[in-house]
Amino acid sequence: MKKRAQSTFEYAVLITLVVSALAVMAVYAKRALQGRIRAGADQISSEAVYMPGETAGSSEVKRNITEDSASYVDKTDGRRDSITDAKVNIEQKTRRDERVDAPAGGG
Repeated sequence: MKKRAQSTFEYAVLITLVVSALAVMAVYAKRALQGRIRAGADQISSEAVYMPGETAGSSEVKRNITEDSASYVDKTDGRRDSITDAKVNIEQKTRRDERVDAPAGGG
């Protein structure tokens, strides 16, 4: 029974080491991906496009909807037809500001 417990402990230590190594490697993989994104952005533009903590953008969308209709009584055919007048004016404005913050941990 003692050998079985030792074997289980060894497997637990091995799994812990593998998971820790993968977690550390994930940080380096993330930084490598961010570096590739930045290098690609720098190739497209002569200026630095992606700078964590300094990249910002904003957009604004405006929509104006106007609808007019008239209202009158038409008696031309001997009938009395009533037509309604309505005016609708809608203005919609949407503004969006966005900022890319520096990654947590200062890296």
